[in-house]
Amino acid sequence: MMPFGAAIVNTMQESEHEIFGVFVCSPQCNYRKVVIDNNNENFIFIDTPMDKLGRGYFRLFGFSIIKAIRKICRENKIDTIHLLTEDGSLAFYLKSLGTKAKLFYTVHDFKQHESKSKNIVKKIVHYLLVERRTQYLINNIDNHITCSKQQYSELADIYKEKKLYYHNFPSLVTESIENGNKLVHELKNINDYILFFGRIELYKGIHILYDEYCVNTSLGNKPLVIAGSGEI
Repeated sequence: MMPFGAAIVNTMQESEHEIFGVFVCSPQCNYRKVVIDNNNENFIFIDTPMDKLGRGYFRLFGFSIIKAIRKICRENKIDTIHLLTEDGSLAFYLKSLGTKAKLFYTVHDFKQHESKSKNIVKKIVHYLLVERRTQYLINNIDNHITCSKQQYSELADIYKEKKLYYHNFPSLVTESIENGNKLVHELKNINDYILFFGRIELYKGIHILYDEYCVNTSLGNKPLVIAGSGEI
């Protein structure tokens, strides 16, 4: 979710509001590289432990995350906290956070999307650390934002007492993409093509795009480029 979160933070930096941020980073998801003005003293970057035991403990309890949030709230009299990228580890601390500021939560997957089959251990871990804690956050935070009109309607039907907000999904076409001048070797001398880029996962619907490309003659006269990494 790094491009999503970074696009929103970078946009907010251009507003009249003073914002503070806590970012959880890993080698594959390093917010330091994509957040504009990453030396801003209002931003705290936390690195995920790389050893299995440390990473598991970090995902379960998130002590360093909640410590950073409390520090920012205490020192800057924060009145609004927005959990932007699921943030399941903060479910343990939700009640204490709610006493400090008004809470907002971006609902990404109200219903779990399709995914590649996991073994039983991974399924249990995902259910406990992601699905249950995400549902707890949705149930217990009163202000929700979603980038899906269908999801907005589903939330409105179930949570009639909550405040819901719809917002267009931020563009993931970054400045570095727009201004890029690197030539991809495989596309040498090819200027007109259909492009998918991003995570190559089942829920992205790439199989639908591919099947349509194979039978639709209006598409088949152009190369189809699928660029990214994932499980498929």
